[in-house]
Amino acid sequence: MVQAYWQLLKDWKDVKGRIRRDRFWEAFVCNMFIVILLVMLSTSVGGIMPYVQMGYQIVTAVPFITAAIRRLHDTDKSGWLMLLMFVPFFGWVALAYILCAASNPEGNQYGANPYEPNYYHL
Repeated sequence: MVQAYWQLLKDWKDVKGRIRRDRFWEAFVCNMFIVILLVMLSTSVGGIMPYVQMGYQIVTAVPFITAAIRRLHDTDKSGWLMLLMFVPFFGWVALAYILCAASNPEGNQYGANPYEPNYYHL
């Protein structure tokens, strides 16, 4: 899980290609764990912690947006669908549904299949 998180942060500027569903969601869960921990520290400790939390979320926003674009590419969708995040509720639900969708098992216009040979995925 942590390995997927670090890899996602390393590929922060890459919007081309594809990312596997499990890698994306492992990194997302790891990030949410860190955010929840920072929020708890911000509310209990105070001081500079709210600024640390806000800084962390700003710094990790771009890597997660580019990873979501690569995840959309993996489902053979355009990265422009990320604009759905600006549509309250219905856009968020639709985007979450697409990000949870199964990958295109073959290569597509965005690149080769990111799964290893004989890797089973739904």
